Order: sequence, then C-alpha cells, then structure tokens
Amino acid sequence: SEDGAMIDCVDIYSQPAFGHPSLINHTIQ
Repeated sequence: SEDGAMIDCVDIYSQPAFGHPSLINHTIQ
C-alpha cells in the first residue's frame, strides 16, 4: 500500500544504522 511504502521510507531514515544502501535504493525504486 502507499501508506506502507511511506512508513518503510520513514523507518529507514529513522534507523540509518539499519538502512543499508542496497535496501534504501530498492525502497526508492
């Protein structure tokens, strides 16, 4: 869902230690 995608993005930025580059790029795409 759109809300879920937004939550995932926020979670990654809130937890940079767990936001690996590959995971961030995959989420943005």
